[in-house]
Amino acid sequence: MRPDDPRLAVWACEVRATAGDAYSFGYYGARAWSACFVVLAQRGYNSTEASAIMRSKIARLAADDRREADGPATAADLARFLDTVDAPQLRGLVDDYVIGIYLEAEPPIARSAPALRLVYSRRNAPRATTAEAGS
Repeated sequence: MRPDDPRLAVWACEVRATAGDAYSFGYYGARAWSACFVVLAQRGYNSTEASAIMRSKIARLAADDRREADGPATAADLARFLDTVDAPQLRGLVDDYVIGIYLEAEPPIARSAPALRLVYSRRNAPRATTAEAGS
């Protein structure tokens, strides 16, 4: 995204919101947390998906696998962890997290309709198996 992209305001809101309530924020700190959202945007996730990832076990597992055990987790740690997960499996996990965090919460957390339609459309589409994805 370019610095003048209007979507940056939405992403900035997601960074602030997740920093306030995500379990793994303490592993990263403010600067690395923001950098993780940049990594996720570069990988094609929308702001709802990125927010779900950072609120999920994925962020904690990436922090647990960090290169410097005594230091804070970094965006590079998150990127490295994402690279270890099979792409179709990761997409399914992210979709499940979006639904679980935003639709099955009590009360449901408001999300943009297009982002949720995207997740539901993928959930109803046939998924490639690991073998199919690798060929």
